[in-house]
Amino acid sequence: MIQACTRTSGHSVRLCLADRWRGLVVLSGLSLVLMLGCGFTPTRALGIPGAASRTPDLSLPLQAADRNLALLYVDKKHPPRGQWENWSKEEIDAELATVTAATRTNFQPILDVLAQAVPSARDLEATGRVGFLFDPVGASDEALDARLRGQIVTGDLRVGKLHKVYFVFYRRYPQCHTGEGGIACRDATCPEGYCRLVIVDEVATRKD
Repeated sequence: MIQACTRTSGHSVRLCLADRWRGLVVLSGLSLVLMLGCGFTPTRALGIPGAASRTPDLSLPLQAADRNLALLYVDKKHPPRGQWENWSKEEIDAELATVTAATRTNFQPILDVLAQAVPSARDLEATGRVGFLFDPVGASDEALDARLRGQIVTGDLRVGKLHKVYFVFYRRYPQCHTGEGGIACRDATCPEGYCRLVIVDEVATRKD
């Protein structure tokens, strides 16, 4: 407890101020302990998983073929071993015929919007044409992609969540190709807005 000081001599005033300062330090430390003890944790960025656990990189606005792949992914229909490029048109058409009505109801609106134009930063805000469709509304900056070679700065990636699925938008994105030494990537930048999209199921981001 910090006691009040009633004496007015110079020595007593200095002791009084020292006692009050120590009291404030103790209270500040106690506040920090209470914050940590009540579950205060820093925000953790979403890490983009490997190719077998997400969609391929999709160009925006979505073309019909990529839109079909997105719809199949959110309906939890993934190609064997994540080999999206090896899925034939006939196989894709057969899978599309079995997409549930609930999936179409939940995701058709956002896929329709993403097929219209390249989203801007404003479009991804809480009141934007894309951002207001997320729950919670708006796309955050909390996403990381290890394929990017340079430092990720605020605004390079934006991520929104809808029905336990993450939509990750890229302003700077990895261009990857397979060579003799394996897969090599370099960074590229969209001429406008966010021109690349990766969709990730919440389950694929969990760590056991």
